Amino acid sequence: MKTIREIKSYSMIFSLKEDGIMEIHKIPGWNDTPTLAHAQKDMECISVLSEGKMYPHLCYLPDVVISREMREFYASHEPVSAATALIVKSSFQRILGNFFLGMNKVKVPVKLFGDETEARQWLSKYKTDVVSPRPLSVFAE
Repeated sequence: MKTIREIKSYSMIFSLKEDGIMEIHKIPGWNDTPTLAHAQKDMECISVLSEGKMYPHLCYLPDVVISREMREFYASHEPVSAATALIVKSSFQRILGNFFLGMNKVKVPVKLFGDETEARQWLSKYKTDVVSPRPLSVFAE
């Protein structure tokens, strides 16, 4: 899938794809423990990349551990996505993820998947109509 625009934070790569879905990946080789500061910078990057539109997000973060402080921040923050699909590696991660989602009462639809195709199908009903062709490739510091 072709990338329309991309931005990087300290730890993540945010790519807006031509199908109207924003993909979120960990930067290859980044293995630090994420902090609240990372979460805050990531939300800033998403806001810059989306230019005020609410795109569905496809998150590939199967080995990233999110702290309670970060979960609370994400849950209390104003929504920046139309919906979020989280790709996980195992059924245990799905059970644990659903437990935490239930505790934090998120404001947009969030669902955990083991399969990217299923996640994209689910996200397709939350797509924004227009994707701007203007390129953006920056590193947010």
